[in-house]
Amino acid sequence: MESNEKEKEEKLFVKGLLFIKIGEYEKAKLIFEELLKKGYYREKCLNNLGIVEYALGNQAESENYFRQAIKTSELIPEAHYNLSIIYFSQAKLEEGKEELEIAKSVLPQTIERISRFTSRESINLLFIPSELHPDEFMMGFKTGINPEAYREIMKRLFGRSPQNKSIVISIICGAIILLFQIPILRKYLPNFCKRCGRVYCSLCDESPLENECGLCYTIYILKEKIPPEERIKFEIETSKRYYRKRWLVIISNIILPGMGYIIGDKNIRGFLLLSLWILLFEPLIISEFITRGLMPFSVEISFLEIASIVFIAFIVWILTVFRMRSWR
Repeated sequence: MESNEKEKEEKLFVKGLLFIKIGEYEKAKLIFEELLKKGYYREKCLNNLGIVEYALGNQAESENYFRQAIKTSELIPEAHYNLSIIYFSQAKLEEGKEELEIAKSVLPQTIERISRFTSRESINLLFIPSELHPDEFMMGFKTGINPEAYREIMKRLFGRSPQNKSIVISIICGAIILLFQIPILRKYLPNFCKRCGRVYCSLCDESPLENECGLCYTIYILKEKIPPEERIKFEIETSKRYYRKRWLVIISNIILPGMGYIIGDKNIRGFLLLSLWILLFEPLIISEFITRGLMPFSVEISFLEIASIVFIAFIVWILTVFRMRSWR
């Protein structure tokens, strides 16, 4: 009986979300108020009521609902994000940035989903309803790799020769990194926002403005509501931050390519590039202690292999550090 009641409430919750998406805000409001009385997903219902009230023109009520949602649960980054949008529209830039940072610190993956969602939906291109439970994003990879099974797989792919295996791995990784330098594929690499200096994925943010992240695009939409003196102050601050972070990323990429992206925004593509570099230099890892934990390889290194790796590394280093699209 209890499970049937819960299923009924879940369906009603989804129905309320659909009403928000199609613009039937009055109907959505009735649904979420009913669910709120029953105590179902209280923080998410409060967040959705905040969206509905804003759409109906009640900004004060909207802000109040977002605050209640945050008080109810800390794991509600959508409410922090939505509250930051309210602050930006009121020219409260510092408060808006603070709420946005809280949202990112609670759950960065959700904020990425928010950025994609807001560029597709028509809810003022700003707000996000509570569609997904945060726990869905917090699951990590806990499966270990059996070294013996790994050796068998590698043996089938590369034969018994360690030199062949190492050279092929280096060439594949070098080729993948080089492919990411092609202009068509460059959009999958992290990009630099010319306003705030944040490293962002142009494919994920889907901002229509070149070299501007989704957050700056949101501010761009609202800047007509921001007083000129506040706007000038914001432009100066973001410009300073951009140049500071730009040189930090350049220096980090020179020391260890890929690390600059991670410092810039903890971007998973930075980890991908860094992983490819580790694999590129894998034949040079000769310590059995390291390979036992990292990759169970027994490696014999030839002069030709070292020369080919150094040559590929030099080419990739030049392209990675100096040919990013946003720095041309």
